[in-house]
Amino acid sequence: MGLTPKPKGDLIGRVMTEAMPNGATPKASSDTVKSEASANGLRTVLNFQRVGKQRYFDAAGFPGRTVGLDAEGSKQKTAGK
Repeated sequence: MGLTPKPKGDLIGRVMTEAMPNGATPKASSDTVKSEASANGLRTVLNFQRVGKQRYFDAAGFPGRTVGLDAEGSKQKTAGK
C-alpha cells in the first residue's frame, strides 16, 4: 500500500524489572496446536505463547484463510493427542 508511518522518536528507557518475578525475566515459550484434518482437508490451528503459567493466544483459524496465523509454530501438537 506504500504507507510509511511518521517516526514517533527513538525508544529510550529501561526494562521494567518491577513487573518481573524477583527481577528476573520469566520463562517464555511459544507453541502451536493443530486439529485433525476434516473431510474437506481443513484443520484448525492455534498459535499461543506461554509466559510462566499464563497463556496468551496469538491467532487461531485456518492456515491461508486467517490473517496473522502462523501455521508453522516452534512445536506442533495435534489436538486430542
